[in-house]
Amino acid sequence: MSLSLPPVANPEIELSISYATPPRRVALRALWTLDAQLAATLARAADPMVARLRLTWWREALIRLDAAPPPQPLLAALAEMVLPAGIAGHELAVLTDGWEALLVPDPLSIDDLEAYASGRGHLFVLGGGVLAAGECPIAEAGQGWALADL
Repeated sequence: MSLSLPPVANPEIELSISYATPPRRVALRALWTLDAQLAATLARAADPMVARLRLTWWREALIRLDAAPPPQPLLAALAEMVLPAGIAGHELAVLTDGWEALLVPDPLSIDDLEAYASGRGHLFVLGGGVLAAGECPIAEAGQGWALADL
């Protein structure tokens, strides 16, 4: 079964995905779609506690990807397209840490920003794993991107 995901809403991200080889494009698109889903989880929740509960659901569902059939289309796409690259569900779940760091009362502290950058910036590490990028300063690049995007 080959799952299809719609293009990522951000045209710059979609352009960057287009530079990958076709088999890796779908895995990268699944990762970016997960990031967008986690962002939407925060944006749609009027109450931070509701957002935290929803992020907890995502965290637990991502961790279970290694052992159980996914109950949701995006999770199925991640299981089919990303896990075969050697990325485990608990590694995907790290992304929820970044988004959860934003659920503190304003203003965000330096520690909050570092937690956000580390968690959300992990998207670059995961993408590097999909692309078999090897050892490079990709974690730092991801953290810089996450802070710039915030």
